[in-house]
Amino acid sequence: MKTLNYISLTLGFCLFLAACGTKQESKPKVDQSALVPKTIPVHKASIGSEIRIPGELKAFQEVDLYAKVNSFVKEVLVDRGSLVKQGQELVVLDAPELEAQYQESGEKLKSK
Repeated sequence: MKTLNYISLTLGFCLFLAACGTKQESKPKVDQSALVPKTIPVHKASIGSEIRIPGELKAFQEVDLYAKVNSFVKEVLVDRGSLVKQGQELVVLDAPELEAQYQESGEKLKSK
């Protein structure tokens, strides 16, 4: 008898739950043209990317230049960082003391 009561109580509870279900509302009809996604024209372009990294440039080869005599720089013929060849003239030096010595020695030679 207790088993019958449990079964009927369980069955009644299941029917109650089934009857308490939510009422399904009818869905309004949606315009099919509204479902089409909007499009944009496609055009060809190159993909650009830029990256900025701090750095330091160093010369491939570095050479120190020294004059054989005391003189002044009269003219610089190449820019800093330029590619130069062996034997190419880089600067023009002005040595007034050396020129004075040359003229003096020429005068001594003439006087003999």
